[in-house]
Amino acid sequence: MSGGETVCQEFAGPFVGGLLFAAGPGLALGATGIAYALAALTLLVLPGSFRADCSAAAPASITAQIAEGVRYLWHHRLLRTFTLVLPFLFRV
Repeated sequence: MSGGETVCQEFAGPFVGGLLFAAGPGLALGATGIAYALAALTLLVLPGSFRADCSAAAPASITAQIAEGVRYLWHHRLLRTFTLVLPFLFRV
């Protein structure tokens, strides 16, 4: 038993531990890279036309655009709640 314990703790243990340690970051980075590649491929094969409609008349000034955004925000309950509550929850 003493010989088996010595072999596992002195020879096999550090070797296997080193392999697991080396594989961990590689697997994590590899999985992230694969996920980004799949996301890029998914974007490339999406069907449809995603161009902005330029025929709609845009507000003339930046003030009018800001007012339109605030009105949109105020009329959507969930977005309004997030906008008013989340800054107080995530103070740094």
